[in-house]
Amino acid sequence: MKIRADFLPLLAVVFWALAPRAELIAADPAVLAVGASIPLTQAGEYYLNPVWSPRGNLLAVSGSNYRGIYLVSFPTGDIQELTAAPAVGFGMQWSHAGDWIAGRPARFENKRRYNAVATYEIASHREHLLSEYSTRMPGTPVWTGDDQYIYLNGSDHFELFPARTAPRANIPQATGQAI
Repeated sequence: MKIRADFLPLLAVVFWALAPRAELIAADPAVLAVGASIPLTQAGEYYLNPVWSPRGNLLAVSGSNYRGIYLVSFPTGDIQELTAAPAVGFGMQWSHAGDWIAGRPARFENKRRYNAVATYEIASHREHLLSEYSTRMPGTPVWTGDDQYIYLNGSDHFELFPARTAPRANIPQATGQAI
């Protein structure tokens, strides 16, 4: 990596400003190790794509190939399966309130992949399918700020999906105006 010459004075100032604080940062008890790590899974078992819940008491993880969503409870380490759907763990996202997880489950037919948008209720472990399965489902689900709708980022068109059972007529209509 090359650093442009005009950034060197700025880097020198940053290092100079942080140098006296380096020992304070290293001495901060919040970053010191307080004990040995505690394994949460059996040998040979692994999970990927960890995403903390907004409340910080659950960790959503996925299995190999992003299959399924599992909830790891803290501090007990109990692991519960939320769904076993293929590919649903890729890009999963917690609702802001922490009561739901949005995902994009996959279905395979004759070597073709179909995706849908779904939400998973944490309390009941129920799946709510928000769209039909389609071969064209780009992006990953994102919650709106009020947790009422989900949209897919990375798409060439914008479509809102009601996050629960909101009637389709209540979805805001596109105005055709650029934002």
